[in-house]
Amino acid sequence: MPLPIWPSGLEHRPVADSGGVDSPYPEAIVTEFEDGPPRQRRQSYTGVRKLPYMVRLRSRAEVAQFDAFVTDSLGEGTGHFRMQVMLPGVGCVDRRCYIDGGRWTSRPNGGGGHTVSFTLCVFPS
Repeated sequence: MPLPIWPSGLEHRPVADSGGVDSPYPEAIVTEFEDGPPRQRRQSYTGVRKLPYMVRLRSRAEVAQFDAFVTDSLGEGTGHFRMQVMLPGVGCVDRRCYIDGGRWTSRPNGGGGHTVSFTLCVFPS
């Protein structure tokens, strides 16, 4: 079954002040030893990048479209989807994504619109 695609009627470019990337990869697994330095290793070889993302929904219709996409197409935010993503140093590229933990926050921005914030997990090409 093909992955859902981010709705074309919704903005895919993040708001300018979405914030920088603290660390684009999952935290290292650390093993302590009685003698010697701790050993660090990566959690996964997939290399999923985690990006803070903030998207402005300009109207009630866009808010309803976002809600329907996340609820119905993504199974309450838990599914994977395809989206044009702005990657630092790369630009806008099509990637497989998911919303970290299926969680997001939404704040009214006037005129019936909202600003939606979430952590976007982006797979490599």
